[in-house]
Amino acid sequence: MNDYLYRISVALGGMLSCMPTLPGSEALVNVLNKTLRHDIPAKTLKLLEGRALQAQVADVGVRFDFAVCDGVFEALPEPGEVDLKMSATFEDFRAVIGGETPFDTLFYSRRIVLEGDLDIGFAVKEMFSDMDFGTTSLETVMQLWRTNMPRNLGA
Repeated sequence: MNDYLYRISVALGGMLSCMPTLPGSEALVNVLNKTLRHDIPAKTLKLLEGRALQAQVADVGVRFDFAVCDGVFEALPEPGEVDLKMSATFEDFRAVIGGETPFDTLFYSRRIVLEGDLDIGFAVKEMFSDMDFGTTSLETVMQLWRTNMPRNLGA
């Protein structure tokens, strides 16, 4: 990974980890709904329906809380108990989304860790393993992230 990009992500993460998680979670679900949701099998969305999910960027110290409601991803302000927690480093998430490294490779080497409900964890692992991230470039995801991040994080 570009050392400069990593240093920026850690510095940004340090600031974001002190802020409420809702703005980042809202940006994430907007990106998920616009890029990946249509590629997720209906049976997987049904299994995830109403379940509290959390993605943690371990080395940056940022987390995103969300759920599937009526077939779309929605941000959760405070999830309470989480049904499934997915944790990885910034670089590992970037490698999966960028199509450089298969999800299975990072999962089986314990670089992506899933904790919580085993049925949901297995469904999420299979979902990521079956997705073709090559159809959505990392640049597209980052552009969507920038355009969907709330302008006023204090609102």
